[in-house]
Amino acid sequence: MKKLAVLLILSMLIFGACTPAEVPVTPDDTDPVVSDTAGDSETTPPAPTAEDGFALTYKDARLIPGVHMDVEAVLGAPVDKTEAPSCLHDGNDTVYFYEDLEIVTSPSAQGEYIVSVTVISPAVATEEGITLGASISDAIAACGEAEEAFGRYLFTRGNTTLTMMTDDDGVILSISYALAE
Repeated sequence: MKKLAVLLILSMLIFGACTPAEVPVTPDDTDPVVSDTAGDSETTPPAPTAEDGFALTYKDARLIPGVHMDVEAVLGAPVDKTEAPSCLHDGNDTVYFYEDLEIVTSPSAQGEYIVSVTVISPAVATEEGITLGASISDAIAACGEAEEAFGRYLFTRGNTTLTMMTDDDGVILSISYALAE
């Protein structure tokens, strides 16, 4: 059952990359980015900052959907990696497979940006202290209210979503971070 859930989530991430979604963009509307500064308050509302959303700290690196990062330079060589033509940008989307997580990136003029991060090991905890195998009630207490449908809990903060899939007993089977739609 666990393998089926992981395969389902991985499929959603890979095929979801080809689904148009609203993402934060630069002023010329070409590249996703999370702004770390407020916009011109007279013409545009301030963009969400990285600190406004969910993030995962792994090997002393803060992984935030929408932020540009050279994944291999920051985390080292992955166990495996795969590339496929991007549905949204020129170039290839890349999935980096590390021992404890998977990171999906997409190309932009400024370099790769993180599209999603999926935790695949109970050795990794969210910044709120939640791991695979924890109860969803603990996650709700730590992360706040969530939208729930069929064992899928969607927490939204700033420009990111934290998604947790559970079994029938409320045990967390998967944890993933992505840009909010």
